[in-house]
Amino acid sequence: GVLASRSYFKSSQKKKKIGQSIIYSREGKMISLTFFNSEGLKIGKHQTWFNNGSISSVGRYVKDKKEGIWKYYHFNGKLASKLYYKNCKVLKSIIFNEDGKRIDVKQITKKEAYFKGGSKKFLSKVKKITKAITYKMVGKIYVNFTVDIQGNIKNVNIENKLPEKLNNYIVAFFENIEGWSPMIHMNRKHPMNFSIPLNFRK
Repeated sequence: GVLASRSYFKSSQKKKKIGQSIIYSREGKMISLTFFNSEGLKIGKHQTWFNNGSISSVGRYVKDKKEGIWKYYHFNGKLASKLYYKNCKVLKSIIFNEDGKRIDVKQITKKEAYFKGGSKKFLSKVKKITKAITYKMVGKIYVNFTVDIQGNIKNVNIENKLPEKLNNYIVAFFENIEGWSPMIHMNRKHPMNFSIPLNFRK
């Protein structure tokens, strides 16, 4: 029931955005602000935020292409990297550690959060909850969660309406799963959101 995004379009077919476009987190906080010109191309200042409200990145688009200096920040608010773009190509990059000190890194690191041992191992853990629940349930429910910068599961949210006791049980189950490695984006640890279904056949 929380607003996910708000955008404007040139026509009812919604093929081309125009003006301001905002994306919100599941907690209702603005996490992305982008502007589009009359041709539906990204233009001007672009900003993103972490769920805690601190700035994540800021830069500028010129007709859908990254231009000039783009800054990316660590979760603690300190600058993580400065990238110099020309027509969406990186000409130069300067990298900083979590203490804000410049470090010698030649390649920008990007990788998604992953479960140590693989996705099959994680899903095998998740299947245990469908077997353990004694409620009479048939169908599918969706569980949303965030893997934070420490690799812990946080912000567990169940889209379906469930009895409070069952809801709390599922939330606690996911929060106690260990073994995730956090997402790395622009040489900084970054929270990553997931949504998975739970299938019940009893």
